[in-house]
Order: sequence, then structure tokens, then C-alpha cells
Amino acid sequence: MTHTSYVRSLKFSPNGFYLISGSSDKNIIVWDAFFFREIMMISAHAYAIYSIAFSYNSGLMASASSDKFVILWQIS
Repeated sequence: MTHTSYVRSLKFSPNGFYLISGSSDKNIIVWDAFFFREIMMISAHAYAIYSIAFSYNSGLMASASSDKFVILWQIS
């Protein structure tokens, strides 16, 4: 599955294994950066996602939305 609206944020993980995209469709997609295939889709925010980031060791990511929440996610 792909995003159905604008991608607002896109980040590569520091280790280069992942690419994450956050969209106005309220979804985050974690991609395999080598084969560019979807690993998982996360739907937890009530409104558009405006910012996403990885931790320095690529084990956590954070998402921020216009729903006024920041959520931390464990990737590995």
C-alpha cells in the first residue's frame, strides 16, 4: 500500500536500512531502503503527520502530528 495523500516528511535511518515517510493521510510507512518495498504501515495519529525522525542508532523513530501528539516507535 502507498500513501493516498501528500507526503509531509521523509527520512533515511542513520544505519541506511530504512526509509520512513509520514503523510497527510495520517499514516507512516516504513520502507526497506535497499529494495524500496514496504515493511509496515502504522496508523495511529488522528490528523496529518508533519514530522518524523530516527534515533541515532535507528532503533526508535518519532512521529509528530497536527493532533498535538508525538509518538515514539520501536523499529528494531
